[in-house]
Amino acid sequence: MENGGERGIVEIKAENEGFYGILKVHVKAPNEFTTPMIASGENFTIALKSDGSVWAWGDNTYGQLGNGNFESSQGPIPVLAVDATKKLSGVFKIAAGKYHALAMTSDGAVLAWGLNDNGQLGNNSTTNQNVPVKVFGGEHSSVNGFITLANDIAAGGKHSLVALSTGAVYAWGANNHAQLGNTRDENDITSTSKELTPVRVIQGASAEDGSSAYIDSAVAVAAGENHSLALLGANTEVPDMDRVVLTWGANNYGQMGSDIIVGDGEVSSEPSDEA
Repeated sequence: MENGGERGIVEIKAENEGFYGILKVHVKAPNEFTTPMIASGENFTIALKSDGSVWAWGDNTYGQLGNGNFESSQGPIPVLAVDATKKLSGVFKIAAGKYHALAMTSDGAVLAWGLNDNGQLGNNSTTNQNVPVKVFGGEHSSVNGFITLANDIAAGGKHSLVALSTGAVYAWGANNHAQLGNTRDENDITSTSKELTPVRVIQGASAEDGSSAYIDSAVAVAAGENHSLALLGANTEVPDMDRVVLTWGANNYGQMGSDIIVGDGEVSSEPSDEA
């Protein structure tokens, strides 16, 4: 990293007994709060600046720009804070679904705004929101009723995910393709299935090895239109679950990465480690 406080990448090189490795560390300048990033939904875009503020532009039919109205914008405008009196700050990560957006703050909270017809904002409502709202907490994940300890977030078509620093994964929103991963019974899934607040994702068939009935070692999550994924961390006690990818939800195009592609409309209702 050059002098003067500029952003850069520092390479740490190590060699030991014939093994050689390089660790790249992204270094922020002293005046930076976080690493900038962008995310794009259906006809709208959100951007996280290095100062922790979030900006958005494009279609705003459902309030997905988070600026307090439903008017579209051709240029970046600031996303407002929950109280709608100032711009949002303290954000570490963002994600965009089809018509909704998520933000993870420095205190481990998750905020959401935009379309909410399937509860994808996680605030126990189906009312669209044009300013961010706090996502309710699931069991063992909340302070004052809201999510805390968030470590990663993801937004699908009409559902959302969070991985906590504890390794647990919670999901909310549309569940018509079992994309929330909270049941082993496919009879629980209908075309209108949804959860308005976060539910904990089970570990599925993998729980037969004696490990937790729920995912408890996730380090990252991702979401497609109607399916979800979680990356597990290191697991020395159960080698088969060491740094594997779990997938669940729609699999009509083989998007779960398993050997069996099911027909259109069929689902896998629990996480699979076949990816």
